[in-house]
Amino acid sequence: GKTMFFSGGRVAAVRNKQYNYTDNDYEITFDEHTRVQESLQAIQARILPLRINPLKSLGDLVNIQNKGSCDIVAAVLSIGEITSAMSKRTNKTFMKAVHVIGDESGTSAELTVWGEDAENSIRTLQPGSIIAISKVSVSDFGGRTLSVSRGSEMTTDQSRIPTQFHQRVHALQGWYQSGGPNAVKAVADMVDRP
Repeated sequence: GKTMFFSGGRVAAVRNKQYNYTDNDYEITFDEHTRVQESLQAIQARILPLRINPLKSLGDLVNIQNKGSCDIVAAVLSIGEITSAMSKRTNKTFMKAVHVIGDESGTSAELTVWGEDAENSIRTLQPGSIIAISKVSVSDFGGRTLSVSRGSEMTTDQSRIPTQFHQRVHALQGWYQSGGPNAVKAVADMVDRP
């Protein structure tokens, strides 16, 4: 990727937080006076923008509202297959893969990945991989599930995970290797359904 410098933007308070996935109170607007310039220096791989306070565990998903979002660091327990789904709104067909992730809270959750990301996830993920996802969508579809959406970013590359989460990554690796996944309960079963 390339690194770009931006100047001439206007800072304003976020008008509608429903459409702001950054969890910030302000946004920058660019117009015809904005200057964009490419950096001539190489920059290291971008660090995944995890929030300072991600979930303590997947068990905490029961406390997140439907259609909310959060950041997750968890172990991949199983890899799904590519299937297709039809959008009711657009009548377009999308590829998807549903994986299962878990953590040391003894909780697992389904993680749906869409489109090209679904294909990439099938190739790159494996059981035992530690995955970090920023801005994963939380849904009540079939219980409590997670979905990688347009604003989400996902990685298993530890160099892209902020250093303050490396201890959690190591703890999850130890949990996985010691047989922790053998005693997990699905978060979907922990949510009261109407």
